[in-house]
Amino acid sequence: MAKQQKTKIFISYKTGAKDGLTKDANQIRRFLEDQKYDVWMDSEKLIGSKEWNEEIYNAIPKSDIVLLLLAQKTGFSEWVQREITVARVTRVTVIPVMIRDDFDADMPPHKVLDEKFDLPRIQYERVINGTDDEFARLQAVIEQVKHQTRRQQEEWITELT
Repeated sequence: MAKQQKTKIFISYKTGAKDGLTKDANQIRRFLEDQKYDVWMDSEKLIGSKEWNEEIYNAIPKSDIVLLLLAQKTGFSEWVQREITVARVTRVTVIPVMIRDDFDADMPPHKVLDEKFDLPRIQYERVINGTDDEFARLQAVIEQVKHQTRRQQEEWITELT
């Protein structure tokens, strides 16, 4: 019997030790790992002596899902924008997850998704308080879309050939 592979999840977030963004990302990472997902996050997976940008760019297309952790500052991170561009180009499913409710009135979450990440009309999930209900909803969405990436990539390859 073939061993079922774990769903691979890449966490894209704005690094921020002083404002707690990294702490929030780690909370989500720990939850996902507890649920037996294979999680790639820079603070846990980058190896000394490796070029970190190359490691990141190699990990994204191998992922089933990219979680885009949204806070006001996320939209201003060039690295997060690059990661989402790589995900979109390689047809990896992106799930935006609002981790902070700190958006300006002139730049609400849907506008950040549209203008900063070119993801118009993409619904986001909320994990602001870290409640069991928020994590259960996130896991339900992951389970619903975890096979979507491979289908999109196969269609893309078919189109190219």
